[in-house]
Amino acid sequence: MKKTPSILSTLLMASLLAGSPGRAENPPAAAFNKLIAGGGEAATILPGSTSPDGQIAVLFVARKKSLKPAAWPAIVPGAIIGQTDATNETLYVNENWVVSLADKKRLSLIHSSNAIFSAVYGDLQLNAGVVGNGFSALWGPCQEGWYYGLLNYDQSQGCLDIFLVNIDGASAKITSIKSVLESAVEKFLVTRAQKGIPPSGYASFFKPVAVVDPVSSSTANDPLTVRLGFTAAVPAAPNISSVEGSMTVQFSRDAKGVATAKVLDVRPGRVQAPAPDNASAPAAASPKTGTPTSQDFAAFRKDWNARAKTGQWKKVSKDLPNRDKGRKTYVNGWVEGTVLQRLMHVDSLGKGNESITLYYWRDGQLSSVFQLRTGAATQISEVAEATETYNFVNKKLVGWARTGDGDTTVDPSDSGFQDAGKQILKESIKLAQPIYQAIGAD
Repeated sequence: MKKTPSILSTLLMASLLAGSPGRAENPPAAAFNKLIAGGGEAATILPGSTSPDGQIAVLFVARKKSLKPAAWPAIVPGAIIGQTDATNETLYVNENWVVSLADKKRLSLIHSSNAIFSAVYGDLQLNAGVVGNGFSALWGPCQEGWYYGLLNYDQSQGCLDIFLVNIDGASAKITSIKSVLESAVEKFLVTRAQKGIPPSGYASFFKPVAVVDPVSSSTANDPLTVRLGFTAAVPAAPNISSVEGSMTVQFSRDAKGVATAKVLDVRPGRVQAPAPDNASAPAAASPKTGTPTSQDFAAFRKDWNARAKTGQWKKVSKDLPNRDKGRKTYVNGWVEGTVLQRLMHVDSLGKGNESITLYYWRDGQLSSVFQLRTGAATQISEVAEATETYNFVNKKLVGWARTGDGDTTVDPSDSGFQDAGKQILKESIKLAQPIYQAIGAD
């Protein structure tokens, strides 16, 4: 009788197979420093900023103050910006850009009339140990090449700015809608503010929540409706109770393509809609119109495999330490500039008893992983060969397929599903470190 491993044992096995020792420092951060110190322009993709179809995102970009923006910055995956020199704004420009990842094109610089507004490099970053800035994003579906987006910048004293993004495929128009939303909150507070505190005395904190009925917004002429949560508070007086609510906001374009925002309703209480998740489970849609399907991911892996064979990417090989006699462990990385595009991890006790895992990155983010295990490495009795395929969008596992004991697609609602994704993301960073060291990123 065949024995199939549990999700937990699969996770443990993945950890063992990827057992190269890590380092305390962040090699991608060193690569980032090397780029900007040498007069280049480096970037990372803001967590949670990528559209559901993987086409649009927000970058944190840094370069020397004396330089103009490059046509396209070098995206450094895995760089912890807080560990780089980029935050020294005496030397370096810090910017956030809305970009097309698919076309490698800048669409618009994000700037604000708020004097204390600044670019962020994470969804939650610390300033002297205190939360200084928060960032969140929500994107609508592709509308014949057009997109609506909502970008929110918060800090400890309230919303710094919140933007409506209107993309026509070639460029992006970014408009602050902070005053529109805060006006709606103030009207809501007229009967709910604490006695003696005027509605204008409250600061508003916003949270993009979800797109309402995205299927109905398929053409450029269709409006898009979104839900936002908000908290109205008096930061200087924490003893005063905050007020929570939600609002429905509709974005629409006029005949010239100019977009505006209209608040449709404001409701009391914490918003009950699910949190925004640009990495929902795969749908039967192409990358141009929705979350990629398993076929889309398979085509992507095939394309990356073909590119790795052309020689256009530099191949770097590094042996990994192990204590077992006769065991070989190593990684091969395919690098474009300073960006790791593809990595192969081999853990072998000889042909017929080994694990070969291929990691694929797209624009700095892990997109897909394929693992082949043979012999005892399958962990399944009476099975000579088994595979695991993991697909990611926006750093979240959206698809997991297994072969070896019958073809199986793991249910995303399984309690171990996202734990598996987190473990694989962690191991991908760990395995990439020897490659970054080899190219001089440390």
